[in-house]
Amino acid sequence: LFTSQLKMAHPQVHFEVLQAYGDKPDFGNLSVFVHSDGPTTDQEVFSFLKDAADGAPVIHGNRVSIAYLGIQTDVTFVPSNDYRFALCYHAFNGMGGLLGRVANSLDLTLRDNGMVYKLQDGDQAVAEIGVAVTWQQALMLLGYSYGRWCEGFASLDEVFAFVASSEFFDPAMFMDVEAVVEGERPTVVQLFARYLEVESPKPHHVPSKKLELLFDRIPGFCDSFANV
Repeated sequence: LFTSQLKMAHPQVHFEVLQAYGDKPDFGNLSVFVHSDGPTTDQEVFSFLKDAADGAPVIHGNRVSIAYLGIQTDVTFVPSNDYRFALCYHAFNGMGGLLGRVANSLDLTLRDNGMVYKLQDGDQAVAEIGVAVTWQQALMLLGYSYGRWCEGFASLDEVFAFVASSEFFDPAMFMDVEAVVEGERPTVVQLFARYLEVESPKPHHVPSKKLELLFDRIPGFCDSFANV
């Protein structure tokens, strides 16, 4: 009902409900990603949210949370250039956050607007080189099957099995995850750490010569690196 009303009020707005795994429990919330086309501005969409909300909207950066007919509805505004990548990054319980640790092991940074290599001077990042602008590129660089990702996932265990399937995955990447506090709902990272304890997947190969791997796998990366 919410998405139907949004479409009627602002037909030129592109939006999608965030993709979830098949048997995800319904915790009474809805996540919608939206960006505006043409004359409709984010402010006009925000005005629609204020009118539709049961109470005052709560703003967290580029996300607006409202209660709509008793359902918590989170609406995230995303720039057009980042829209598709952000949808993929946050899909399936925020899988991108888990894949980010695999990216870090290769000295890459996975964000919801792309993947970059940060050139360091000691502990200081002095430059960034973009290495992936599509989700397919990011998954392939991290050793995952884009085709499998496109099939979707029936359960959270399937999501976790996919995360552990990379040729670069090592369970040690998640050894520092804090334990779940009694009475609190666990985060997806904590649930994944629990999954690893039960399933005990074997570590894959994390290359020691990471830069050479990136030169080999990323077209144009060597030239971009040399020109920084």
